Amino acid sequence: MARILIADDDVAYRKAFCDGLTVMGHQADGVPDGASALEALKAADYDVVFLDVIMRGGGAITLVHDVKVAFPDVKIVVISGQPHIYDTPLFRDGFRFADARLKKDASLQQIHDTVQTCLQ
Repeated sequence: MARILIADDDVAYRKAFCDGLTVMGHQADGVPDGASALEALKAADYDVVFLDVIMRGGGAITLVHDVKVAFPDVKIVVISGQPHIYDTPLFRDGFRFADARLKKDASLQQIHDTVQTCLQ
């Protein structure tokens, strides 16, 4: 079991993501923005954080570096629901400090596999 944080401003997606992770046996918490993600990471020990690329107040673009510096043991997965972003150099190369990248429409199996890879 991993302790996982989901930072995404889409309330329904965040809840569904947390529910799916819980069904898989993980402890999952959700927050709506980058500032809340940083506060949650300070308050609890997380194994993995999923960061949406685009959120109010700054998404993964600004957070990946901050999280990696402040919490070097936390694995970072960048997620995007924007199909036109996923295949761009920004997504492929700009998030090189992220441990993984996923499309928001990833299956629960893909999410599970990504979490397992991060935990190894």
